[in-house]
Amino acid sequence: KQEQAQSPELDSVYVTDAFFAEHREELVFPHLYNLADKDLQQVSDLVTPPGILAVFNMPNPKKFSFLASHILLLDAIQDPGNLGTILRTADWFGFTDVFLSPNCVELYNPKVISGTMGSVFNLNIYPDVDLLNFSQELKKQKYFLAVSDLAGSKIDLPKKAKLALVIG
Repeated sequence: KQEQAQSPELDSVYVTDAFFAEHREELVFPHLYNLADKDLQQVSDLVTPPGILAVFNMPNPKKFSFLASHILLLDAIQDPGNLGTILRTADWFGFTDVFLSPNCVELYNPKVISGTMGSVFNLNIYPDVDLLNFSQELKKQKYFLAVSDLAGSKIDLPKKAKLALVIG
């Protein structure tokens, strides 16, 4: 059997008979259970579920240490698909810490989680952060704040500065 990296938050995995038959060698989860197709249809938000469902425990909150070289602050991101895509993109670009304002869509919305395509497990995400107060602390910690704006102008980022990118 293959060895697979697993999230410490993974609780259990449920699969249909058809999915198990097709992926038997890949399914090396310690808590693997059978689920009827009709039951999967009832618990899934997807019109055509893929035959597998995973249950995760909520992660423990982490403490931010102000050591990251670049962080992302998200303000008022309302669309779940957009938030998922932004988180996935942040992960790809090497961000490790993302801060969400209280007026962002719920982090654990199924469409957000789906949109991250697993990146939610690679990021330290801090929901419900008062970005105005937090940005003051970031300035004290020598972060350069770059704020996106449709009517904004080009800026030159300092080469060695710690960067806090604000999108909203």
